[in-house]
Amino acid sequence: PRAAHWLLAELMPIVACIAAFITTGYLWYRGNISAKLFTIAWSVLIIAAVATLVLGLIPGGLLELFGSAAQFIR
Repeated sequence: PRAAHWLLAELMPIVACIAAFITTGYLWYRGNISAKLFTIAWSVLIIAAVATLVLGLIPGGLLELFGSAAQFIR
């Protein structure tokens, strides 16, 4: 299909996030201490992104900050 490259560009970051979360969770289960910290940090990042972008719970998120700054660059 003609729009497959657009669909793939939006799908791959989601797949990468899920794969990273599963991989670090597995390494945490195997006893890797740095994977524990990375899993916690990744979880906070995902929760904050969902709260900011999807639910709109955090007003004035980074997307709005960088979006308003990008207007001045043009």
